[in-house]
Amino acid sequence: MRPGTLLLGRYEVERELGHGGQGTVYRARDTRLGKRRLVAVKVLRTDCGDATTYRWMMARRFDREVEILADLHHNHIVTVHDRGEHDGTPLLVMEYVPGSSLAERMTAPVRPTVAEVAAWGAQTATGLLAAHRAGVSHRDIKPSNLLISSAGLVKICDFGLVTRPSPGATPLTVEGAGVLGSPGYLSPEQAACRPGDHRSDVFSLGVTLYALLAGGSPFAAEDAARARMRVLDETPPPVSYWRPDAPAPLCDLLSDMMTREPADRPHLPDVLATLEGLGRSPVGGPVRGPVREPVRQPGASAPADGVDERDVPTGVPGPRYDGLTEKYWPRLEEAEELLVRGCCEQADEAFRDIALDITAEGGRAQEHAAFFAALYGRVRTLERRGRRIQAARRLVRLRQRVGPALGEGHPLAHAVAGHRDPQAP
Repeated sequence: MRPGTLLLGRYEVERELGHGGQGTVYRARDTRLGKRRLVAVKVLRTDCGDATTYRWMMARRFDREVEILADLHHNHIVTVHDRGEHDGTPLLVMEYVPGSSLAERMTAPVRPTVAEVAAWGAQTATGLLAAHRAGVSHRDIKPSNLLISSAGLVKICDFGLVTRPSPGATPLTVEGAGVLGSPGYLSPEQAACRPGDHRSDVFSLGVTLYALLAGGSPFAAEDAARARMRVLDETPPPVSYWRPDAPAPLCDLLSDMMTREPADRPHLPDVLATLEGLGRSPVGGPVRGPVREPVRQPGASAPADGVDERDVPTGVPGPRYDGLTEKYWPRLEEAEELLVRGCCEQADEAFRDIALDITAEGGRAQEHAAFFAALYGRVRTLERRGRRIQAARRLVRLRQRVGPALGEGHPLAHAVAGHRDPQAP
């Protein structure tokens, strides 16, 4: 479409912003407002040859995107202004978000900080939560579908694969349409040609945040078929493999979000709470990329001040950092009491918040026994809640860290090493 084309008698096209499988997006000006308001106009693709059924399906998806976006009013979801047709082709007029997409931030010479990625993830989760509560699943979350304004506000766009189950709805998947979603970011259930839902959004958001930190999707491949096989067969390493500055709560969260079984993924409100905590934490700094980072080496078992926690016989965290024991041990005891009383969800939240707050202390606070006690508390609460696969994965990661950090003879390290496999019959 040429610059200067007038759409719906009022929107004057300026330039193309991008294109995808469903359509092309243009920047335009609203001439009825004195050309002061910029808008984004999405025009449905019509170059589908003789595939009549495919064109019908795409048109239906486009109509569904328009209807659903018109019902969603949220600060982190693009706003719909108008709709119509130009020369028989459907189009959608949306708000224009000045800035860039997170895909552009991902490939920038200086990769985002951990706090930036956590903050972007929290905003995205907030928008997704609003959509989910309205019964809408996006099913195509990826960096290029997340716009970020010059003020740092994240907006979710491209709801072309949304689903809102309703009785008697006409299926929009036709034979030959294949996998719905974007290679490298779609969930295992989508890769297996099964319908995705709100849990698929959790998986794709986890992959997106991983990609922003690492510089690319862990499931990226030379072609779509290979990417699909990778998401079905492979488990990516913790994001700290690529970003040693990524704190343990974030590494655990992303690994849990990318669990293959949808039922074992964390719920979106829990994801949001963790990301909000990390977004406020002074963790990480800018990393120049794209380069692979070295694997983080375990910390020494003895602290620099000469106090060896293996000498503490009670199991209470030793005074490795001034004030941390006194500050966090009472909170750990309160969380333990919640767990004993069977208030597992509240206990899990309490342990999670303690781990986030210790992470925010900075330095080597994540090597303090109180931090590992909080992580171990989360393992046990997840186990009590019946989320055994997630608990088992966390236990494996905890065992890899707690011994080298505290020493194998430390009471907490001994308890973690002797903990029964949550998945054992």
